[in-house]
Amino acid sequence: MAGHVSAQSSQVRLKNDDIVCSLPLELLLNVIEYLDPADVVRNRRVSKRWRSLFSSDAITTFVLRQTLAFLNLEEKDVAAADAIAYFRWRHGLQCGQPVKKIFLPWREGPPGPTKVLYRSRRLVYSKQENSGGGIVEILDLETGKRSNLAHQQSGEPNDWTDEALSGIMQLLGSDRYIVTISIEASGRSSYLTAWDIHTKQLCTLREIPDSYFYFVRASMTKDKVIIVHVENRPPDIVYIWDLTSNNYRKISSFSNLLLWHVDPEENILVAFEIDWDANPPEVKQTKWTLTGLLLDTRCFSLSLPGHHVDKIRLEGSWYHRWHYRRVVTFDNKALNRLPCGKEGDTIDLIYDGTIDKLTVRWSDCSQPIIVYELIEPFYVHLTPHIAYRWNPVNKRVEIFNGANQTTAMRPYIWDIREVNAGRSFHDEVEESDEIDKAFGDREVFGLATDIGIQLWFFNPNFAPDLPGTGPFIEMPRE
Repeated sequence: MAGHVSAQSSQVRLKNDDIVCSLPLELLLNVIEYLDPADVVRNRRVSKRWRSLFSSDAITTFVLRQTLAFLNLEEKDVAAADAIAYFRWRHGLQCGQPVKKIFLPWREGPPGPTKVLYRSRRLVYSKQENSGGGIVEILDLETGKRSNLAHQQSGEPNDWTDEALSGIMQLLGSDRYIVTISIEASGRSSYLTAWDIHTKQLCTLREIPDSYFYFVRASMTKDKVIIVHVENRPPDIVYIWDLTSNNYRKISSFSNLLLWHVDPEENILVAFEIDWDANPPEVKQTKWTLTGLLLDTRCFSLSLPGHHVDKIRLEGSWYHRWHYRRVVTFDNKALNRLPCGKEGDTIDLIYDGTIDKLTVRWSDCSQPIIVYELIEPFYVHLTPHIAYRWNPVNKRVEIFNGANQTTAMRPYIWDIREVNAGRSFHDEVEESDEIDKAFGDREVFGLATDIGIQLWFFNPNFAPDLPGTGPFIEMPRE
């Protein structure tokens, strides 16, 4: 990291009558580890000595490294001189305070899209056309340009693309690809399509025949798509689709599969099966090559002190089995959120591939989570530590901070154009009742309705002006 100064070589020479300033640097860093970066910056205002202390290269570099890890960003090419921007970014995510908000109406008007995805500073959404077909549109937030996914490949019409772009059940994305998972009109087949996110051209398409009795769950890491067929009861069948080679291969069948992760560099799949009947629950971790060869098996107990998982909510029906297998990935990390025995609590299963470790994290919701709130989704993980959830009961955004196990609430404030558009469509607007999609990443959080979307920008260095938006006009409060 540019600007790095070793904590060992940095000496803080201040008067002994200040307890904080007289602490050894190593001990002081242990204390600072529990502070919000905003608190570290505010401490500079206390006195000249504190300004010198909390502006030192050793402390700035330490907090910056901590902040980059929180944001799931790499340390390389980040200078200590840019620390304040990153501190502000992290503080805004933790508190729900974006550097900028905009309201973006849907260009064609209501109804809104069926699925929304945000990847690599691009907003991707699918809509049903009046003809019954589908369309996937991309809005590049950096340039403000809109485009559609091409309906043909190499100039030749493809009869499958119309089917593949209608009935879209899932949208996935990486820095290079957009992947759609669609159900054919009869419901007896599924389509997998991959599109180049830059050229908008169809790269490859596959049909999954006889998938009528399956509910498909999927996640994506770079050019690897993990497809999980979830049936009425175990086992769950896992396939890997390699977009580079267009190879679609069955890996194996699993019982109670709740978390998976692919290392695209090593070409290894890690899978976790959990036996909730055991006390404590038993975990079976297996590692596989992407050709289906078993490499390693490890069993261990899952420590859940003072908590238990509601197995009926988790495994009670095919519906529960399907929607509680919603794995999200962050580079070398994979995460899945599950319900607990107490209605207001959830559990996060987190796998860190860098250190090959599974951890458990609990979150206490202010209101019970309803089944459909985890499907639409009403919540989204912006980083491995931060999750935002739209709370339909009290009409607020609930923020889970896994780093310090806290929950914060932020009100949803209407843009006046959002309200006016809603009234013209619905005659009257019931506050935020129509919010049905949450999406985003560490830079941007969005809430979508049939009218349009609110976008919250957290990165101080990325807060673009998009065509047709203008400044956010807050609805006056009564």
